[in-house]
Amino acid sequence: MGNDTNGEFQPVVLSLKVRLLIIAALLTLVVAVPFFFFCWLWGMVNVDVAEAVPVQQGPVLAIDDPSKDGWETEVLSAQALKQLKQIAREVESGLAEKQPSFVAPDFRSGPLRPAPLNVVYDKFPFMVERESSSSDKSNGHEETRSYSEVIQELRSPFSHEQALRVSVKVFRIFLEEETFVTREFVSILGTTDGHPVEENATWKTRWSIGKKPGLLSLQVEDFERTTLKKTRPLFTDCTTAVLKKELEKNNQLTNGVSDWWSRLQKIYGVGRNGQHGVACADVNGDGLDDVFLCHPGGVPNQLFIRQPDGTVVNRAKEVGVDWLDQTSSALFVDLDNDGDQDLVMGISGTGQNAVLENVGNTRLEVRFLSEKIRGYTRSLSSADFDNDGDLDFYQCLYGATGPVPFHDANNGPANRLWRNDGDWKFTDITEKAGMDVNNRRFSLAAAWEDFDNDGDQDLYVANDFGRNNLFENLGNGEFEDIAPEMRVEDSAGGMSVSFSDFDHDGKMDLYIGNMFSSAGNRISFQENFNPRGDQFSRSLFQRFARGNTLFRARPDGGFEDVSVDAGVTMGRWAWSSRFVDVNNDSFDDLCIANGYITNARKHDL
Repeated sequence: MGNDTNGEFQPVVLSLKVRLLIIAALLTLVVAVPFFFFCWLWGMVNVDVAEAVPVQQGPVLAIDDPSKDGWETEVLSAQALKQLKQIAREVESGLAEKQPSFVAPDFRSGPLRPAPLNVVYDKFPFMVERESSSSDKSNGHEETRSYSEVIQELRSPFSHEQALRVSVKVFRIFLEEETFVTREFVSILGTTDGHPVEENATWKTRWSIGKKPGLLSLQVEDFERTTLKKTRPLFTDCTTAVLKKELEKNNQLTNGVSDWWSRLQKIYGVGRNGQHGVACADVNGDGLDDVFLCHPGGVPNQLFIRQPDGTVVNRAKEVGVDWLDQTSSALFVDLDNDGDQDLVMGISGTGQNAVLENVGNTRLEVRFLSEKIRGYTRSLSSADFDNDGDLDFYQCLYGATGPVPFHDANNGPANRLWRNDGDWKFTDITEKAGMDVNNRRFSLAAAWEDFDNDGDQDLYVANDFGRNNLFENLGNGEFEDIAPEMRVEDSAGGMSVSFSDFDHDGKMDLYIGNMFSSAGNRISFQENFNPRGDQFSRSLFQRFARGNTLFRARPDGGFEDVSVDAGVTMGRWAWSSRFVDVNNDSFDDLCIANGYITNARKHDL
């Protein structure tokens, strides 16, 4: 505004150039200044690692060093494991030192292979032997031994022409005056007279405490030997031969999860764990099972069609399933009762389900796409729960946030029960069916089975970080979670579930794949673990580390945990487990897929 000679205010007319300069200055204040402030703030948060380690990262790194947080037993355990791994290497190679420095001069040992052994199972192709009650293994039979004698005794039953493989896991440790004692699982795999043999034992070792623990004694507490009465393995890895044609054309399968994780944008939903599903079915009706392989976002799914020569060819593009969405689960099932296999895909990130119809000309077409919901689909399972003649399906979901509390998390997304209403319409009836109770878990797997023999399908859900669900089908379209009454909550890291009448009593039994952790077993049984917690909370953490669970159906309708007596807890880090009759003797055996991420980090779990 301006003032003319008459004292009246008049508007000042600015030139176009001046107005543009003012606008530029305002844009600088509104946009540039906050931008540079954000950059400064980001730089403060993301300080160069080399500069930040002394101040910012010191406490974090200390967590990984038990010597800095009062866990003397973990320091000793790591030292003992280092020596035990040297023993394992020398058993494998047969090149033993006369007496390593860590072996005490008066080292004592009992028999490392108790005798006599009882044959507890002998049906082709397996023979299993275990120590008898009269086996020579007690403390009274310990004697001074040379280190080389111990190595040779461990190697003696095996053919030296074939490579041995030895593994050791320390799962207990406790202090005793000037010494400490560890217990470890030891496995030795080799051949005897051309037959594959595996020996599994529990060792109790005593050590002196010092800069380097000294091995004072070694006892064998449990021992089992399994012999395959065939000169060839039961299964042979034929991956390369089957995928030969595909591997010659592209390298999608040759790159590991870590490679894709480092090359693709995070927005695509690429996870380090590689938790993507696989489904098998005869898609094209030629009598040969085909394989659908789910992939992370940004990488196309693959559908391997079996060829008469045993190889496979990827036909995902032609069939219409080479989606780039983050597909984490798949299920082949005949949803329209026309005799061919349709496909349900779980899309993680959005929590959607895509249902594709098999139209009979080697093509799958989308017929249903559910709404977006919170959570990551981890598995899909199907049954005709309402006995109306068509198959419905259940969707297990997993949370994107951390479990709270760790041992009994109930802050995850809700699983969904989808009713098949025909004509490719599916309705989410989770709440209506009474399945929205205890339904905020971190679910990884579910299995349908009529466990109570009343003519309808019930559902067991395996949950990570806490209690599982057993939904009894009440027969009126509703379910009730009866896991507490049936004593099958199995609070642990549930990853898989499988039903079978393993004891042939006419009732379905239940096996759940969890997580065996040697570190968890060592730590959770020590006095300085969770000192402010009560015994019940300590027992929950101990249960988490124990491993897999076998529930046997009782005559009164409940279940009992027979895992320890049956010797089936140690399935390592068990992602999946399945009852299957491996040797066709009418009794179901247990097959367990286990493992964890393998990468360059040498202290990988």
